[in-house]
Amino acid sequence: MLADPNDKWANLLGHANFTILPEPYVPEVCNAFSVKLLMDDWQQARNNYAKHQVRTAEHYGATSKYYLLTGQKWAEIDAEWKSNHDLAKSHAVAIGQELEPTSPAEPEPLSKMPTLNDPKSQGKFPKLGDEDIVGPMFQIKESPLFQKQPSKKRAFFKFLADWRFPASLLGRSNVGVRSH
Repeated sequence: MLADPNDKWANLLGHANFTILPEPYVPEVCNAFSVKLLMDDWQQARNNYAKHQVRTAEHYGATSKYYLLTGQKWAEIDAEWKSNHDLAKSHAVAIGQELEPTSPAEPEPLSKMPTLNDPKSQGKFPKLGDEDIVGPMFQIKESPLFQKQPSKKRAFFKFLADWRFPASLLGRSNVGVRSH
């Protein structure tokens, strides 16, 4: 099946184009049950997108062009889901259906890392200039709080390695030496 040549996302994303199932729809009959089903399908689509977004980050990187375009395409799809959900809710309320309170809270699929040049990350990263280096890092070893005690296991093996049977105790000389 060939993609629609007029599909802007097929042209922009190329081989990285995707389809998230279920796709947005408007129920034929808008009642309380169909609105809840629509909400469940929307949530399932969000979960499927979150999985796709993780795969996109793994394959292309979270700072890639494809990752950015994938997010933009999903924003359009999610807006269509929201519009369809609002329309179905309004039709259901208009015919007297009592709906459950719903809040389409989108799951956080992947935390976005601010970049150094991102204007939204003001204050998160200091402006770098010609500042001097403060100094080398060092550890305080004088304090007994910072001294690590050797483990009992290591101390035991060191004791065994350092300990030797004196030959005079065994009553022979040249212990462990074979003569041919």
